[in-house]
Amino acid sequence: MAGKNEKKKETFIASAFGEFRKNIGHGFKRSTKIWRSASDFVNNLTSGINEFLSENTWPVIITLAIIIFVGLLVFFISDWARGKVQGNAFQTGVGGLIGGALMGIIIAPIIAGIIYISAFLLNKLFMVISPVILFLPVILWTPIYALAQMIIVLAKLLLLIPLFFLFLISRGIQLYRRIFYTCPYRECYYRGLPNYECDSDKCGESNPKLWPNFYGLLWHDCVNCGKSLPTLDILGRNKLKMRCGGDDCDRPLEGKHGGRAPEKLVAIAGGPGSGKTCYLYMAIDEIINGNGKSGKQIRGEIDIKAQREEFGDGWEGLECGIELAKTTEVKKAFLLYAGVGRKKFQLYLYDAPGEEFESISGMTEKQYFPMLEGFILMVDPLSFEDVRKRSGELDYQPVPLQEVVSSILASFSGERTGENKFKMRVAVVISKADMDCVKEQIGENMSGDACRDAIESWGGGNAVRIIEHNFETVKYFACSPLGRAYDLKNKKPFRGYGILEPLDWVLSDGKRKED
Repeated sequence: MAGKNEKKKETFIASAFGEFRKNIGHGFKRSTKIWRSASDFVNNLTSGINEFLSENTWPVIITLAIIIFVGLLVFFISDWARGKVQGNAFQTGVGGLIGGALMGIIIAPIIAGIIYISAFLLNKLFMVISPVILFLPVILWTPIYALAQMIIVLAKLLLLIPLFFLFLISRGIQLYRRIFYTCPYRECYYRGLPNYECDSDKCGESNPKLWPNFYGLLWHDCVNCGKSLPTLDILGRNKLKMRCGGDDCDRPLEGKHGGRAPEKLVAIAGGPGSGKTCYLYMAIDEIINGNGKSGKQIRGEIDIKAQREEFGDGWEGLECGIELAKTTEVKKAFLLYAGVGRKKFQLYLYDAPGEEFESISGMTEKQYFPMLEGFILMVDPLSFEDVRKRSGELDYQPVPLQEVVSSILASFSGERTGENKFKMRVAVVISKADMDCVKEQIGENMSGDACRDAIESWGGGNAVRIIEHNFETVKYFACSPLGRAYDLKNKKPFRGYGILEPLDWVLSDGKRKED
């Protein structure tokens, strides 16, 4: 998943700063363009005036002389008119007219020179001053715009805080309700936030960390196609398909109720031939159909379509008196949506091959054990020599109970209680309770001290003490996964008994009254 994380686009804060830099640059370029255009206009105007005066010196002088002459002429005429009215007409005389003409000829070049020099000096002055004057708006606008962009960034940061707390609160509620998004695959055992699959028809890419963070507040872009994906369930995130968030897994998290209900994980442990798989199928049948006489409190349904079909195929054989095939490889837990009364939960039932419990070397396949609510330890009576002799099964080659217990303990590590015990409920179940020698030992007692005493009397006392020394709560049961011995000639359906009491006790977590 490291590669997928690397695909993530820059954070929205970095994006905001990037947009800020881009807008500032764009605005600066635009302002500079306007400034240059204005400067060029002023320079062209002053240069045009200067050039015009340079190219038309004599016409300008003559024009100015004529203007001065005409002006003086008008003055003299108006003066004459006033004299005539007053009785002293033509007081200026012809000499005044000649003097005016001469003044026009003399003054015009002087004025023209002054205008030319002034235009030249103004042109140079504008070329120096105008860029500075016109650049002042750019200098003032830039920090104002930068401040506005910073306010936007801060607003996003402030918005992130309540959204982040919303995520923490919602996640805290999920953890309190024990909603963990646990990967059902036994070799993964990842428990944590899932990845979400892009719902684009042409994508389907897995997206990690799809919650409000620096990559987006309410939406994230898909790491592959760029489609906007919601970061909160209220926005539709819960409609996206989920995948395991483990670094090396990323397999689909199946089940209609995955991430919507509390999780309870229970493993069925035991050596080869102890009846684990038959027990699993009988337990599932009683949970979904209520066919058993015991454990009536637990009811539910299989949560995955493929597992419903798998169960149907196996159950069809049990209905015809055909024993289930030996478990060879079970990749993931059986998922049920079950409950007791109004309390609903996602039930994970693990059925590992018995060969994994033959020695400590199989511990690497059981790393999910520390996450369990508890486990059901199936004790095969034929694993004890005394029972084999009494039943005539001398050729039977079981795995000793103590080796199974040692293999299970090798899977546990981490925190223990003050009494140096693992906080876990262990149901020790004598399987094959339909055998005569078992019935003689326990009588009608399908749970309690009679079952414990039976295991001790058969030679399992050391294993019993190891279990009780390492686990906080232990209780003893007996059951018959099939209800009778397997017989090729008997085609009647198998019906186990004493099935759900151990599972019900493990799931009760001490909060329900025990019988």
